[in-house]
Amino acid sequence: MLVFWFAGCGRTPPAPVETPMAPAERRDVPRLSIEGIAVPADAATRRVPAVATRAHLGDQSFDLGFQVLRRSLVDGFGVIRTKGGAGVALECGEQDFDSLLAAGGKRWLVSHFECTPGGVYVSELAADDAGRLSVVGAPRAVDFDAWGGVWFPCSGQVSPWGTHLGSEEYEPDAGALLPDGTLSSDEFGSWKSMGTWAPGESLSIWGYGWPTEITLDGAGVATPQKHYAMGRFSHELSYVLPDERTVYQSDDGSATGFFLFVADRARDLSAGTLYAASYAGAGADLGVRWVSLGHATSAQIAPLVSAKVPFSALFDRQAPKDHTCADGYRWVDHAYGEECLKLAAPSAAVPDPALAASRLETRRYAAYLGAATELEKFEGLTYDAASGTLYLALSSVKARMLAEPGLPSDQVQLEKNTCGAVFGGATSAGVSDTTGAPIASEHVVTTLRVAVAGRPLATADASANGCDAEGIANPDNLTFLAGHGLLTIAEDTKTKKGHTNASLWTWDVESQALVRILSAPVGAEVTGIHWIPDLLGQGYLTAVVQHPWDELPPDQVVPADITAEDKRALTAVFGPFPPLTR
Repeated sequence: MLVFWFAGCGRTPPAPVETPMAPAERRDVPRLSIEGIAVPADAATRRVPAVATRAHLGDQSFDLGFQVLRRSLVDGFGVIRTKGGAGVALECGEQDFDSLLAAGGKRWLVSHFECTPGGVYVSELAADDAGRLSVVGAPRAVDFDAWGGVWFPCSGQVSPWGTHLGSEEYEPDAGALLPDGTLSSDEFGSWKSMGTWAPGESLSIWGYGWPTEITLDGAGVATPQKHYAMGRFSHELSYVLPDERTVYQSDDGSATGFFLFVADRARDLSAGTLYAASYAGAGADLGVRWVSLGHATSAQIAPLVSAKVPFSALFDRQAPKDHTCADGYRWVDHAYGEECLKLAAPSAAVPDPALAASRLETRRYAAYLGAATELEKFEGLTYDAASGTLYLALSSVKARMLAEPGLPSDQVQLEKNTCGAVFGGATSAGVSDTTGAPIASEHVVTTLRVAVAGRPLATADASANGCDAEGIANPDNLTFLAGHGLLTIAEDTKTKKGHTNASLWTWDVESQALVRILSAPVGAEVTGIHWIPDLLGQGYLTAVVQHPWDELPPDQVVPADITAEDKRALTAVFGPFPPLTR
């Protein structure tokens, strides 16, 4: 049985760090720090984010710029067009992740819009003599027609080889698909919305819930692909480690998993072995064991996606009774609830149900094999190469992450923390999976522990915060500045339960100093963060302020002077920094 101690309502909160991470390697090189800000006094009525304006690189001080590059639904940014581009399927204001890429000697911005149907856009950037960025011309939509469009693109990473590695979140439940192509659950109205992208067409439900990758040529023309070998679930993001083969994958939502993909070859995500995490341990450490879901290639899975094979060709399914199943079936509990599952018999449509299930129904298959599907709002991932530490964000600790006696599987048993936490764990070589077979990576995490925890308040403070204003609340995206020991934490927080004004923080892994560098308008979340250490000679931190003035406290109304323009998402960058390479 595994138990962590978390701050609870009415208790004296612990220090932000439970168990220190391994310190970053000390080097005689300048370290970056950013001067923090307080939540502004006019936070309840601010129309723009408050941001840090001063930074230091060793003994060098410099003004820190903050440039807004685009606003949602301006110049077509977020207007989702139908297949072939003939009409408008949706106007989406939910701008999320951004990559900054260099190609053809130019700078490019690649941006996600988090809707169904979703959209991804490429914008050309210009830089003045000081390195301040601005957009050139209108954004260009990335053409996902060959892949069935794109579904709910969420977070991502600039891959180590310079591509945009994205995601598709909240995959539609293929187990709820009816013969007429509708879903039996109202929860998945997004499936109906996706139909506006290709009116009159029958879409494959297996086409959505994958990692995506976009490569730019020298003219900024985008070539997208979906990586079927990496598994289908609610991808917040896939994060590639510096070996260019080891990929950790977060699964956002309720009752979800944690996945590891080891590619056969560096810089090629089309083939590899997939693993899902199970947990064991006691006290302050969460032991991670990896259950193999087997090897696959995208070429093996693509025909199954195109053929729209039925769910029944992967699994036989029954409803459990009092958490028990009939002989031959295994109890699982995951994002779609409790089920009793048994692998289907081989068929002409699906000769290898285990292979098909491992990629088309990755979360269900992981639970079927005994991996844990108990995480809640598993969001960001990032990595500190100096200490070999993987960081991950759990926006809230509740539901299946708490002890639930009487269930057949209850691997995660934490104390409730509605403010969430960032966990960290060292990676190592020589690790085997639960069958004893070696995992072909030198960067496998085997233990997780709390690095930074939010601190719930017994009663909301004067600003209606449910979490201590000087700590994190509901961490979401993460990014790490290699060589400078700075973990950056963005908040997707709700009023009354978390922070009224979402913040962006840096956390120094050596000093453990937590510094606020952005405070968003009321009702917004901070997302889309990514450190870009050297873009043609300058460093930047991307940031998005999504849906300002949208999620308000129950007792607050939108001020009369807040305009439609003020409610548009801000796509922005901090910088330029000096080149932030080692």
